[in-house]
Amino acid sequence: MSRPQFPPPPLLEPGWYGDPSGRYEARYWDGQKWTGHISHYGATGNDPILRARFDRLWIRLLGRIILWGLVLGLLFWVVKTYWPDGVEKDGQSEGHGPTNVISEVEVAFFQIDGIS
Repeated sequence: MSRPQFPPPPLLEPGWYGDPSGRYEARYWDGQKWTGHISHYGATGNDPILRARFDRLWIRLLGRIILWGLVLGLLFWVVKTYWPDGVEKDGQSEGHGPTNVISEVEVAFFQIDGIS
């Protein structure tokens, strides 16, 4: 495995390079892999590279899932609340569908024939 080409920050000892995760100023490269040893503004510490790669990913993923769930829930609520269902308050069908037209024609026919 070859070492990635990152320019070292100034005044760092050999093996220290710019942190590829972007969280710290520098991270130690042991010749084969990035280690958990970090340096940030002269203070050293330990932060495993795996956590540095994935902790923000999980937060972003969980945030997006929650956001889309809220958006879809709100959309469902708006459609369910305001979509016309075709029934008036007294139980008769709204609009002038085929059943209403047929009923009006039958009534008019029966009145012409004198059948009440």
